[in-house]
Amino acid sequence: MNTVELSIIMTNRLQPLMVAAGLDMIELLDFGEAAAVALRDMGNTVDDPTAPTDDELDAVTAVNHFLDLAELRLMETALNRLLIKVNLSTGPRSQQYSDIAKGLEQAIARKQAMIEKKYGTGLGTLTAGVINWNFAEVNE
Repeated sequence: MNTVELSIIMTNRLQPLMVAAGLDMIELLDFGEAAAVALRDMGNTVDDPTAPTDDELDAVTAVNHFLDLAELRLMETALNRLLIKVNLSTGPRSQQYSDIAKGLEQAIARKQAMIEKKYGTGLGTLTAGVINWNFAEVNE
């Protein structure tokens, strides 16, 4: 995978949201940061935290997992941008960014749950039990 392929996939997944949030789709700045976070979340390293190289992207073996993590990060970035926007009304036209943000918060929660279920990441739980061997101490 390279940066062009990444930008095409992320645009296909999130274009309306990216437009509403004012994310960069021309210079790929927001794509790069999301990809770098996804790579680090998967245990990889990146030289530039804002723009992974094509070689760093090409090294990804779990492509679907990577894309889902990058999409999640892009959704979180969009939410942060939407939270600072104000609702606008001009004559008959209005934009309710707070409604978009509420829907996006729900979409993020669904995406996180899907990633946890599908890839087993982010669970952070530890379970333990007790083993009972059923033996008795005998004095002879």
